[in-house]
Amino acid sequence: MLKIEKINKSFWDRQILFDIDTQINKWEIVGILWPNGAWKSTTMKIITGFYFPNSWDVTINWKSIFKNNNLKQKIGYLPEINPLYEDMWVDEFLNFTADLKWVKNKNEEIEKVLKMTGLEDKKVKFINTLSKWYRQRVWLAGALIWDPDILILDEPTEWLDPNQRDDIKSLIKELWETKTILISSHVLWELTDLVNRVIIISEWKIKLDDTIENIENSHKWKITITINYEWKINVDEIKERFEEIDEIKEKNHKLIISSNKDIRKKLLSYLAWKYDILEFYSKKIDLSQVFFENTK
Repeated sequence: MLKIEKINKSFWDRQILFDIDTQINKWEIVGILWPNGAWKSTTMKIITGFYFPNSWDVTINWKSIFKNNNLKQKIGYLPEINPLYEDMWVDEFLNFTADLKWVKNKNEEIEKVLKMTGLEDKKVKFINTLSKWYRQRVWLAGALIWDPDILILDEPTEWLDPNQRDDIKSLIKELWETKTILISSHVLWELTDLVNRVIIISEWKIKLDDTIENIENSHKWKITITINYEWKINVDEIKERFEEIDEIKEKNHKLIISSNKDIRKKLLSYLAWKYDILEFYSKKIDLSQVFFENTK
């Protein structure tokens, strides 16, 4: 369990964090969102023990990471900008990292993380010859070399193409089976499918800390239907028939419906009886909207 206890931080006379207080339990995968310029990287570095807070503490299983340096071995960290030694081979860098971290059975662990991150055929390549995606994998392999219990990922999909994003999401889901994971990202649609809890920090405080399930249940369904019809559709009649509908708009043969309940089945049944439905899709949660509501 990782507990962040009322963290405050200031630089000179400027306070940048006020009473950041939350707990991340074993085997949770948590997305943490900030607006740009909200001291995201500083907060991540406090959680990993690189920076000291001005007051209170970060603990793992009720022990301070600032008073027990060995607890930092339980944390693996992927920073937004990877400070790699680019004139090293991949294998050489992992050997160097394993030595710094006093890793036992070093060779076995290196082979394990090379396989896990898909770097087996790159291990004798110079890091400066690798693409951004493979450099990301090298640093992730370095973060995993001592098999940490907690993995902190700062913008892990930044600058990656869609295929690479899918690859790293699949890897994160595999790692989640044995690790607690904290992910910072601005790619909100990816987090919806990946995390089970969201924390939003704005104006130096936590504005939202809740599970995806609870956030879903507190937001409305948005249903979009494309219909083929000759005459103007009677929007008022549909709204009168389905009292659960809060708002309905019709434009260019599309109905856009907001509802406080899941009415997809009976709505589809009713409309299919009267119209040719060409397209039907729905979305219950939009993290972008949740983000706007909590950071404006």
